[in-house]
Amino acid sequence: MAYALSVRRRHLVLFLAVLLILGLLLEYIALVPPGERMVITPPSMPFGTPIPDAKPSVEIFPAAVDGRIPQILTANQPPKSHHPTPLLIGFTRNWPILQQCVVSYITAGWPPVDIYVVDNTGTMDSNELGLLTLQNPFFIDYPRLRMLGVNIITAPTLLSFAQLQNFFLYTAIRKSWRHYYWSHMDSAVLSEEEKQPYRSLYQRIIESWNSINKTEKWAIKFYAYDHLALVNVAAYMDVGGWDTHIPFYSTDCDFHARLHMKNYTTTDENVGHIFDVGGTIPDLSVFYPGTGNEPLNSERFKYLRKRLDDLQRSKSEAKNGRNLWQAEQRGGKGEPFYRNPVGFEKAMRHWIKTGRTVFAEKWGHRDCDIWEIGKEIDKAWEYRKDWWV
Repeated sequence: MAYALSVRRRHLVLFLAVLLILGLLLEYIALVPPGERMVITPPSMPFGTPIPDAKPSVEIFPAAVDGRIPQILTANQPPKSHHPTPLLIGFTRNWPILQQCVVSYITAGWPPVDIYVVDNTGTMDSNELGLLTLQNPFFIDYPRLRMLGVNIITAPTLLSFAQLQNFFLYTAIRKSWRHYYWSHMDSAVLSEEEKQPYRSLYQRIIESWNSINKTEKWAIKFYAYDHLALVNVAAYMDVGGWDTHIPFYSTDCDFHARLHMKNYTTTDENVGHIFDVGGTIPDLSVFYPGTGNEPLNSERFKYLRKRLDDLQRSKSEAKNGRNLWQAEQRGGKGEPFYRNPVGFEKAMRHWIKTGRTVFAEKWGHRDCDIWEIGKEIDKAWEYRKDWWV
């Protein structure tokens, strides 16, 4: 009987404890406004998107190995004297995709002297000294880029996306550029050879610049969103650059919204075929014509356009995410500034998650539409959260 009484007492104590906790919770809900309630998040779970299997890099421009850079299409030759069109392309991982990007811009008429590859690998002078190898994710072939005639700028350390954007802005200020273009390295471009009258992608870029109303309060001209974009340096400076506390995803939402909050315009325009790719053409020589006088819209061009379109489609439809190309290389162990490639990718994903949290805290809102719903630039970090859990 004493045992039965003890059991009943234990049950009574447990019941009273539950009532006490429930009462405290109800009091908390009654007294604390929704925007000020503590948000309890689950512990970090394994990534839903798997790290891709290793995919060794191979040489995709054998003609360049032999020192034979082909001639571009005669109709795409850039003018000897031209309006300044500095194009910045940031690089962190996957040299073959960067090389394809650079070749595509050159063959679409962009003057190589105006192209600047920003080495954002964080490996200091290792690439310049040739100390890294092809299977290292952070390898860049400096001699190849110089053979192509483009410029190289080395970032002082590994930068996040937002930091890299501010480094572009810093570079423009130091070089007294009032505007510049920038491109993602996983872009590839083609001129619209199937259209008449024909103008190369670069010629259409110049026409786009000439059409700008210089008295307009403009900030960005997008060509296929930011796969290629034209930047107004003064506008970027006016809003204070990119928020480096939001390092990757959501940082564009924050920055573009702040531009709109200060009444700057961002517009979209078509200048040619711009592809978002996660792979490469087997041989980059196909970007070049068989002869300088090859007719427009040739079978070579049609083949190349279809291959790039296929690469773009496979990237957008990939079941495990569109940016798996960033983590395909696994080499470089023992080389200067080596980082475990799988660990690097995992760290990046944690950083992305943290940036999204910072964005939400800054604006009291998780989605990208902060300007559309009336958020104000001078009230950042003052908004209450509009979500509960």
